[in-house]
Amino acid sequence: LIGSADLMERNLDRRVEALLGVTDPVSRARLDDALDLGFDDDIDCWEQRPNGSWRRRKHDGPAVDYQQLLAKRHHAIPDPIG
Repeated sequence: LIGSADLMERNLDRRVEALLGVTDPVSRARLDDALDLGFDDDIDCWEQRPNGSWRRRKHDGPAVDYQQLLAKRHHAIPDPIG
C-alpha cells in the first residue's frame, strides 16, 4: 500500500487520508527503487536521535539531494502510459 507520509493527528482529524495498492509490477519496481535510493548513505537527510531530537546526517563527501535525484531519474525513465 502507498499513501500519505504525513500521517499527523491534525491531518487525520480534519481530512480524508487514502491508501491504495500498487499492483503493477513496473510501478512497484520504480517505487522500490525510489525507496531504496532514499536510504543510500550519501543522501542528504535528517536522522532522529534516541532522545527525540533531530540532526542532519554527516557525510564523508558531498551529500546528494534526494528530490533532485528523483526528478532527474523520473525525466530519464520513459512514461509507460504516454
